[in-house]
Amino acid sequence: MNIFTNKTLPLRLMAAAVAASAVSSIGVGVAAAAEPDERTRVSSGLTPVSSSGWKSTEIPFFQFAGDVAMSSDGERAFVGHWYGLDIVDTASSKVVDTFDSVKPGSGQLAVSSDGKKLYSIQQPEYDVAASEIAVIDPMAGTRMGDIPLGAGVRPISIALSPDGSKLYVATRGEGPTKIKVVNTATNEIRNIDLGNPNMPAGCDLSISPDGSRLYIHGGSEVLAVDTSSGDLHTMGTVASARASIKTSADGSYVYVSGNVGDTSYGVQVIAADSGKVAATIDTPATVSDMAMSADGKTLFATMDNGAVLEIDTNNHSVRDTLETGGNAVRSRAGTAVTPDGNRLFVANSRLESDMVTSFART
Repeated sequence: MNIFTNKTLPLRLMAAAVAASAVSSIGVGVAAAAEPDERTRVSSGLTPVSSSGWKSTEIPFFQFAGDVAMSSDGERAFVGHWYGLDIVDTASSKVVDTFDSVKPGSGQLAVSSDGKKLYSIQQPEYDVAASEIAVIDPMAGTRMGDIPLGAGVRPISIALSPDGSKLYVATRGEGPTKIKVVNTATNEIRNIDLGNPNMPAGCDLSISPDGSRLYIHGGSEVLAVDTSSGDLHTMGTVASARASIKTSADGSYVYVSGNVGDTSYGVQVIAADSGKVAATIDTPATVSDMAMSADGKTLFATMDNGAVLEIDTNNHSVRDTLETGGNAVRSRAGTAVTPDGNRLFVANSRLESDMVTSFART
């Protein structure tokens, strides 16, 4: 069916100190967070454990590090937090600048392939109801403008088309989850009706390398949308719970994380042409976020237990396990890899502090 209309993951909430339990307005249970007294970088006091093939470095961070995005040339990693957007030099693993014109909080980030625009869901400080998407010049750090989504509409996750002409935004606030397609040149918006009133708020998005398909993972379903015609296809029942989705470099496979059955965890590999599960990669804990190398040969899967699996996409086996040190407490930690696949950056949320762990291949 055609699901375009002409109408103009729970969010990454991270608790810093446990107070009374609360339920957010999008229906996801979260722990209330104690606001930090001052804007300071705090070391976790824990030493990341390097694997045999990687060397790790801890980057002390402002509390509540959120999503991580990578520049197209791999020289900069962008890390969102409630006070702004930090710029990490990937060669030295040092913070070299902070943009305070935006407040991503735990909202998702997306960088255009030409490196000229960075899109950020805005969640300043403790405002889980914020509903802006900021457009940023990632070199100058200036806020170029905002994308208005409408009163009461909350962006959940975003994905940018390879040519940068369209920004896909999963939203709540207008009934069931919807996908808004933003023309990035004009900010004109059209809606995708998913036709599923039970699609959970914490869905995630991924675009095929040629931009022809948008994949949506939420609950136990993966949906594929033809971005030209608007035709919607269901790719069957797959891993459920925590949603993260990535597409292979050649577009032939879609990787979906979540719970596989009642007691096991994993990443399911779905053939894009048939929609069938081609393989299941068992994991020791729930995978909260994933990142794909530019050549498509390696998938990095960050887990809730603080470890990152380096997965060979040729045979879907685990090559190595990268440890961030200690036990992580997080919800969909940000994960980004340089285009050459040799440097990885992972945001770690802890009760006492946050950090970003950088890994360099040895």
